[in-house]
Amino acid sequence: PGSDQKTIKRTLVISIMVSKEAAAFILVIAAGLCTAIGSSVVFFPRLANLANRTTLAVSLGLASGVMLYISLVDIYTKAIDGFAQIHNDDNAFIYATLSFFFGAILMLFLDKCVYWLLQWEMNRASAYGEPPVAGIIAGDAENPGEELDKMREKFQKKIGNEKKNEEGEEKPKEEREGADEENVEQPKSENVEQPKSENVEQPKSEDTEDSSSGSTDKVESQQLRHMGFAMALAIAIHNFPEGMVTYLAYVEDPAVGIALAIGIAVHNIPEGLCVSMPLYYATDRRWYSFWWGTLSGLTEPFGALLSWLVIRGDMGGNANGILFGIVSGMMTVISIQELLPNAHKYARNGSTVTYSFLVGAFLIALSLMLFSV
Repeated sequence: PGSDQKTIKRTLVISIMVSKEAAAFILVIAAGLCTAIGSSVVFFPRLANLANRTTLAVSLGLASGVMLYISLVDIYTKAIDGFAQIHNDDNAFIYATLSFFFGAILMLFLDKCVYWLLQWEMNRASAYGEPPVAGIIAGDAENPGEELDKMREKFQKKIGNEKKNEEGEEKPKEEREGADEENVEQPKSENVEQPKSENVEQPKSEDTEDSSSGSTDKVESQQLRHMGFAMALAIAIHNFPEGMVTYLAYVEDPAVGIALAIGIAVHNIPEGLCVSMPLYYATDRRWYSFWWGTLSGLTEPFGALLSWLVIRGDMGGNANGILFGIVSGMMTVISIQELLPNAHKYARNGSTVTYSFLVGAFLIALSLMLFSV
């Protein structure tokens, strides 16, 4: 009987863990797929209104508060606890600290790799006569807020022109035939009376304007295409550790995991917008732009998968300590190097970022307090 009860308890524990792990994966995938909500702007142009400076500043500030607080308060503490299972308290703190800074250095290296790849792409473009792109990654330009407004205006103008063309094609044939008849009935004397100098000069100026505007549109399209790809690459790299930390947080504390996933999902929506809008403007391909914007957020499940392999393998306290420490360091760098600085660049008022950061940190703190009660 005693052995049977132990078997039943062990089965219940395993089933609970399996269900929790499955729920964690679903949560990570849902947060990552929020980039698809933003990317759907190519099908629902009204979503372009979300691509404004205030929305980005608030979402980035909120996400930075969520990630920084949970990284330094919760995840880092779990790294110490993991090492403490094998080592004494002093050594556990030392090993957790080393793991933290290793993760920070690793994230800095990944950011540098992104920068090198983008520089290589710009050099390649210049070699083939394409214009090099400056300030590709969001926030690297001198005034990213103005660039965001310009990008949104170009996208909305393009959508407006497409609607006008569709309305023009749907005109009844009778109206177009009537317009043709009016053009035919115009007296020839009007055409004859026009000065020859005007007829000669106008085509040249129009051709010059068309060629210059065409080359300008080509340059802008190439720049926006590179901008979209660069945004997708940068977001994909940053979302990988976000998937890791969301999975780990939910497995340890579902309430904290849900709050963290909400914070990540909030800033994934405008990120999807910033990828799909320039790509659609440059390529005129809706599904192509949509999938690129969506795929940029689907690296989060791969981060969750890595965390699952480590925990599922039951590699011991050292493995858990190293994993939590590295994730804590990576998320801290993302928060202080990417999210917070870019939030301040987009914000018209610095207090907007401060309040958003505190709200995000409070949400995670509240989740931790409620779970501990």
